[in-house]
Amino acid sequence: MTPQEFEAWARLSKSVHGNRYVLPLAAWVVRNEVKATGASEAMSGLGGLAERVRILDALGRLVEIGAMEEMPRVGPGNSPRYFARVEDPYWELVAAYARRIGQRLEAGNWDATRGIGSR
Repeated sequence: MTPQEFEAWARLSKSVHGNRYVLPLAAWVVRNEVKATGASEAMSGLGGLAERVRILDALGRLVEIGAMEEMPRVGPGNSPRYFARVEDPYWELVAAYARRIGQRLEAGNWDATRGIGSR
C-alpha cells in the first residue's frame, strides 16, 4: 500500500471507525484475499506505515464487529496472535470503498485534506 493510498484509507477510517488503522488493514485483507494474518504480515502488507500496536488494535476492532476472529494461540503465552477473516457483510462495504478510492486515486481526484466525500 502506498503512502497516498494509506492516507486515503486512514482518513475514511477515522470518519467511519474513529480509528485511522481499521480500514487500511481491512483494505489490505480484501485486496490480497487474506484468509488469516498476524501483526507482522499485516505490518508488511501496509508497507510499514502502521506500528504493531496499531495493527493489533485494528485487528481487535475487526473481531469486535464480527469480521474476523482471533485464532487460538499455539505455544506459550507470548506466541504471535493470528486472526482469521470470517464471512461478514463488512467486507462488501470495504470492497465498495476500495472501488471508490481506487477510481479517485487513478483520476487524480483525491485531496487528502478533504476526504473521500469531496468532489
